[in-house]
Amino acid sequence: MRKRMLSFIILLAIFISICSSSTAYAANTEVVDKGIIIGVEEYDDYTIITSLKIEQTLMRGSSKTATKSYSCLSNGKVLWSFTLKATFTYNGSSAQCTAASCSNIINDKAWSLSTSASRSGSMASGSVTAKEKYFGITTSTISKTLTLKCNASGNIS
Repeated sequence: MRKRMLSFIILLAIFISICSSSTAYAANTEVVDKGIIIGVEEYDDYTIITSLKIEQTLMRGSSKTATKSYSCLSNGKVLWSFTLKATFTYNGSSAQCTAASCSNIINDKAWSLSTSASRSGSMASGSVTAKEKYFGITTSTISKTLTLKCNASGNIS
């Protein structure tokens, strides 16, 4: 009886540790929207995570859509995020960016974002300037530029 009770307690402890670690993993994947984390920058009051997500689209010829995002976090909470989205066509000898756009989400009213997106040749570019203000005074400014490039083989970086 004592061995069964001890086995039960050990199994319960293992189950609880597995559940808590998968919850933490789920929270992290929500931040990057199921993309691949390609960079992490640590600052005093916040962390910026860069992620990349690539989708194959079915069209005549070969086409891919990719998004690259910055997410600004503080104490595990997403303050704001900025996303560059671009669509590329490629055929083995050349590549072309056919569309580029940007979007953002602000979860903390202290932050405001100014964004832009452009495309040229086989590259898309997006810029964000994020400002944190308290009582009308700017306390933090973050300026970042994201780029997405596609080569003739359809490899996106």
